[in-house]
Amino acid sequence: MDSRALPVIPPELAPFAEKIRATLKDAVNIKLHPAKNLQPWQSKVGGTPYLPKSAEYPRSSAGSALLLLAQINFAETPRLSGYPDKGILQFFIDPTDDMMGLNLNSNASTTEQDLFRVQYFPDVTEDASQLQTELPFRIEGENIVDVASGKESQMYWPLERNVELAMEFQPFQQYMTPNDYRREEIFGGETYDTRPEAYEAFDEHLRSNGHQIGGYPVFTQEDPRTGSSDLRGYELLFQLDSDGTNGIMWGDMGVGNFFIRPEDLEKRDFSKVAYNWDCC
Repeated sequence: MDSRALPVIPPELAPFAEKIRATLKDAVNIKLHPAKNLQPWQSKVGGTPYLPKSAEYPRSSAGSALLLLAQINFAETPRLSGYPDKGILQFFIDPTDDMMGLNLNSNASTTEQDLFRVQYFPDVTEDASQLQTELPFRIEGENIVDVASGKESQMYWPLERNVELAMEFQPFQQYMTPNDYRREEIFGGETYDTRPEAYEAFDEHLRSNGHQIGGYPVFTQEDPRTGSSDLRGYELLFQLDSDGTNGIMWGDMGVGNFFIRPEDLEKRDFSKVAYNWDCC
């Protein structure tokens, strides 16, 4: 999972090599390491979120406290065009929802931030006395308990309980991945029936699993942007893959993705981010 070298385009794809190379994107690979007692402002998966005392803790409309899935401190990452060079971006999901915050009513609903939340703090203080330290919930075995109400709910969560992982970043480059909804543009009018060897080579050699910022996503099912006019133009913002070594599992070896429109990213507007996860 940590090897993100640019793949060699095989002979079966030689007629399409120019179009494949034209899809090249810069991205940031994320390596994860078990850690304890990370500071609230550090990049991480799981753990305690960065929250100033003046900020409201994120909750769903039903009142459920959302849990921190991951946060990225851009002061710690390599520079990536279009992305912030400072500030903290956070991803929360509802652990009491059996779909882990994913609304399947329609593609458009994947941007409605009720059972998940993406928020950004452009200015970061490293003064712990100015930050919230008490979480509004506690985890007891397979359940989560709301501290204020005492309500106990079954927990649905892609991370092992109480896992906290540090992030290490490395820039890499990536060609379009095999199940990106724009793949057909590479092959022009050719289909699997007319060029099966090319399609199979594309699937085999250009797949690129892993955790990352930007670049192209991977899916175990279908790209949610396929057939959705509302999500066309959205690009990968952040991907957290299943990772048995580090206790991350989306269903049956699935993957979680967050998408954003480049114009919203440029404005640092994360209110219309789309969220998806799928599994085998």
